[in-house]
Amino acid sequence: DFAEVQLKTNKLINLVTLSIGANDILLVVQSCGTNPACVQRALGPVLESYGANLAQILTKIRAQYQGTLILVKYYSPSTALDDVTIALNDVMTQVAAKLATQPNFAAVEFADGFTAFKLASINHKDACEAGLLIRLPSPSPQPCDIHPSPLGRDLLAATVELAKWTRHQSH
Repeated sequence: DFAEVQLKTNKLINLVTLSIGANDILLVVQSCGTNPACVQRALGPVLESYGANLAQILTKIRAQYQGTLILVKYYSPSTALDDVTIALNDVMTQVAAKLATQPNFAAVEFADGFTAFKLASINHKDACEAGLLIRLPSPSPQPCDIHPSPLGRDLLAATVELAKWTRHQSH
């Protein structure tokens, strides 16, 4: 609702980025732990709901704004979460592609945070070891939080800039 009001009243906005959906997936992971059967059962309905909500959000944004809209694909905070992160990103891509077929719906661009984090972590065990996630103080059960460190934040910002640049080069 806030974004809708801002886009309706502030015509100087020339870039909108959106990262949405990870909290839905994290609830599945928290409730199922490492049980793959549980994750599989819970993930489908969550992704379906996410897709419907994302379609509604993008439609409302596009009703007010036809400029550059970039969806940021999620990075995986650990290799154990790669599959669910890929599933979330796939739904994001599918929803945007379906909406783009509608008349007067301006295409949505993507900033690929998943690939960026994977490439930046290639010589490390994971994104935490690569310094892309916020380190937790000892004696935490996990070495890192799921949120990006300043380095991870800057990498995500660079992926948005790349998506923006690529969009302008193609127009």
